[in-house]
Amino acid sequence: MKKIKSNQATKKSHRFNIIDVVVFLVILSLFIALFIFIDPLGRNNEQTEKKKVLCVVELKEFYQKQINAIQVDDQVLFNLDGVDIGKVVEIEPKLSYTWDKSDEKGQMVLLQNKGKVTLYVTIEVECSYQDGVGYFLHSQQLLVGETLGFKFPMLEMNGEVVSIQVEE
Repeated sequence: MKKIKSNQATKKSHRFNIIDVVVFLVILSLFIALFIFIDPLGRNNEQTEKKKVLCVVELKEFYQKQINAIQVDDQVLFNLDGVDIGKVVEIEPKLSYTWDKSDEKGQMVLLQNKGKVTLYVTIEVECSYQDGVGYFLHSQQLLVGETLGFKFPMLEMNGEVVSIQVEE
């Protein structure tokens, strides 16, 4: 019997498989993400400027006994990254109301929430401003109607932005 030498044992052949493609795509997407977030060309830096903004935040269904948890001149942290964004300059408590169905006709009626208030907290923040885009609180765009998380020294709460006013 004659032995045939096979070159297959001595040759290493490598074909691309699905794992190689996935690894390549992951590495490629990481480079793209780094390029976008680091912004080495400085595209966004030219168009941004810092502005002082008074941002009024509505904190709903706040218990009356918690009103003293927020004070004027308290530092405020942004809940997303814990960065100091500004200070409280005004606090205005108002009665808290809720919509409920009436018993007789099933119509909606406005009822006062007993023992609760709605706080309107004015926060002085320094935002970046981009022409044609708007105000940014770090990476978060500051929009009226947007619900954001805020950390006060004695309290952490979500609040709805109800007003944005540029300080002159």
